[in-house]
Formats: sequence, C-alpha cells, structure tokens
Amino acid sequence: MHYSLNDSVDGDIVLKKYGTCLILVIILLGSTFISESIYSKKNVSCRPQYVVKKYRNAILYGKRNFIVTMKMMLIYNSTEKSDMELTFPVFVRNFWSNVKVLSVKALTKDIIVPPQYMISIDINKEADGTVKLIEDTPDYGFNHRAIVFELRNGRYRRKYILQITLQVEASYVDGASIDFSKCGTIEDAKKELGKDYIVYVAETYYWDYRNPIVQRVLRKIRHGIESTYGKPLNKIPVYLIVKYVLTWLAYHTYYMEREDYPYFRLKASQILNRTIEIEGKKKYYGVCRHITDLFVALMRGLGVPANRYEGFIIKISNGKPYLAGFHAWAEVYLPRIGWTPLEVTLTSPFLKDVFSLGDLEYNYYIPMIHEYNAVFKKPSPVIVTLLDVIVNYSNETKTGIPPAARREAMVFIPYMGWISMKDTLIIIAFIILLVDVIYLHRKLKHIIEYEKS
Repeated sequence: MHYSLNDSVDGDIVLKKYGTCLILVIILLGSTFISESIYSKKNVSCRPQYVVKKYRNAILYGKRNFIVTMKMMLIYNSTEKSDMELTFPVFVRNFWSNVKVLSVKALTKDIIVPPQYMISIDINKEADGTVKLIEDTPDYGFNHRAIVFELRNGRYRRKYILQITLQVEASYVDGASIDFSKCGTIEDAKKELGKDYIVYVAETYYWDYRNPIVQRVLRKIRHGIESTYGKPLNKIPVYLIVKYVLTWLAYHTYYMEREDYPYFRLKASQILNRTIEIEGKKKYYGVCRHITDLFVALMRGLGVPANRYEGFIIKISNGKPYLAGFHAWAEVYLPRIGWTPLEVTLTSPFLKDVFSLGDLEYNYYIPMIHEYNAVFKKPSPVIVTLLDVIVNYSNETKTGIPPAARREAMVFIPYMGWISMKDTLIIIAFIILLVDVIYLHRKLKHIIEYEKS
C-alpha cells in the first residue's frame, strides 16, 4: 500500500477553524503506508532522471531551522488480526529545504521501531504496482526518506501512539527574479528532457486528461492561449501557457472541501464534472489536493511537463512558528530555466496576483511526497490522526530570537535589480551625503552673496 498525504489541509482553513491550536485535529491520511511485501530492489529503467538544483535565478532567503514534534494516533481499521510492517515517508529531496529525523518513539506498546529505521524509496509506483527501494542519493529529486516500524497484535479499532521529532531547515523561494525572456517552448522542453519528457506529460489515473470532460476544458483553454498570443501552442513560451492556466483557475475554481473519503483524492475528470454556483457563476471546486491534481492534468494535457508535491506548511506569527497544515502544490518544467515549484491553489484573482510564478513564499513549504506517476492506491487499513504538533526554533539565541538567515538580505531597486542590503545602505548614505553637500553649497553661496550686498 502506497503512501499519499491525500488529506492535504490548507493552512488558512486550519487557522480559520482552530486558530493556532492543532491539538486533536484529525487528519485521515488515506493510503498512508507502504507494506514491506511490495518492495523490490531490482533496477528499473523507466525511472526518470531528476537532479535537484535551483531553477535559474531562484532566490532563497529567510532561512530558518525548526524542531517539529508530531504525536500521531494510528488506528488499526481492519477486521483481520495481524502484525503489520509499515513505512512512513517524511521528506523528499529538494533545493529549498532539508529534514533530519531526530527520534521515533513508541508511546504505546506493540509499536516496534528498529535501530535502523530510515530507508530511501521512490513512492512513484511502477507498471507492476511496486514501490522501489533506492540508494540514498542526495541530489535525486524522487528520493523519499522514510521511517520503517511495525505494529504488533493488530485488531479492529486498536489504537497506537507514535511520536516523531524532525529537524527542519527551510528557506523561502522567491521567483520574482526569473528572466522569463529566456524561457523556451514545448519543443525546447522535449529537447532538454529527452526521453523523460514522455514521463512528465503522461496521462495517469488521476491526471486523466484524455477523458472527454477534461478534453472539453482543454480545448477551450488551448483556444484561449492561441488566440491571446496569436501563435500555435508549441510556438508559445511555456511560462505564458502556465500563467494563462493559473489565471483560468483563479476565475473558474472555488476553494471548498469535497467528499472524497476514503481515497482523499479525485480524478481531474471528477473535479471538472461538478460545479457550485458562486455569485451567479458556476465554478469547479475543491481544496489544495484537488486544485493541484487538476492543474497537473491540464498542464500535461497541453504538453507541459508537470509534477505534484505534498507536504506540510510552517508559518510564523508574532515571531513564533507553528504547523499551519498539510498542503499540495505543483512544479512545471520551464525550458532554459528548470524545474520550477509553484503554488497553484490560487482560487481568486487576488491570490493569483499575490504569488509570482516560482514563489514558495509567505510559508515554509516542506515536501514529503514528490509525484510524477499518480496511480490508483487502495486505502490503508491504518488511519492516522494528528494529536499534537509542537514547532520550535532550533539553535535559538539567548534572547530567544531565531538565528538570522545565512543568505544576505536583498533589496530590489528599479533599473538596478537585486542589490545586497549592505550595498543598498552604502547607496543611501552616498545619496544623503550628496544632498547634504548640495544643500551646504547653496547655503554657503547664499551667505557669500548676502555679505557682498
């Protein structure tokens, strides 16, 4: 059974309902765990190449270190009594964050955590339905670090409690400096990705863009793009295609929970098969996990390589960090720029204007899942509820203030671009000195003229 953080909870919704308190917030993780029996160590030739690196001109800032402690209740939801060995992915490699597991503690009996509890896997299922153990390669973008443990004496509705403590290092990602004039077309993406291009635009179970319902929407979007830019789709820079689809989502989707238990996921065709009327206009609706799957399906249906991320969000309020919720977002491949993560739950024109393409700002995005092959997964016999989450800064100073970001602060100045804070202060001091000199010169000239008269 394959892990998927399918109940991704948008941080804003969690805040509205619970404020900053996440105690007793139930999070049903659907197909949460992977059974040891489906592992395979054989080499798989169809796994795509993906090297973790920043996209061109990406700016990382606001680097912080956190200690995150999650206390989870695991409910055995099967009538068949048995022991069960499970695997829980906690982190996937990326260029803006890193996670280290500090401890895994069983708070109830019959949870067995082995001394070597960390493994590396690729959660993307292969054609035979298996998930592969892989080498722990730091620069491979689908290298998922996971925890292995065992539930003993499982019986219907039995409850176990597990506590996981993580050390999290994360930065904000600013896409405002992307030079979109460098971005290539879909044809350029095909050349740069080679044989992997097919993997990243393939139709999957949830990204079913060949479905007539999705095709109807794709035809309208494609016509709109080609009419707007006066070119065939494959001659238009990819970033313009992405921006057009984000704008379409802002005007045609609405943020509202949908019934999708026990899978916690819907096909793109299912999302587009139901609307809700908002202020006299019919809109498609869903939360982050639905909007992200819809976005990826539309991108792939247009020939733009796209993948899906799932993970958790850390926010800072009044100087204090907290877990805002679980979330889903996407990434697209921009030729000559690179793989670019982006927020896609932009269900209003305002949100569309707040986020730039390439931004992972305002929150710290910590990915647990990176998906290129969205296949069907059976619900897990184990349900997970999140009992408590504590987030603190690590390596605090004596005053309790978190350490400053290691990256030097930057300021954007029109016609000059991004300049370091140090250089900015020097420029400001020079301008003040220049103004002062001009003022003194004029004053002195006025005094001399007065004395002559």
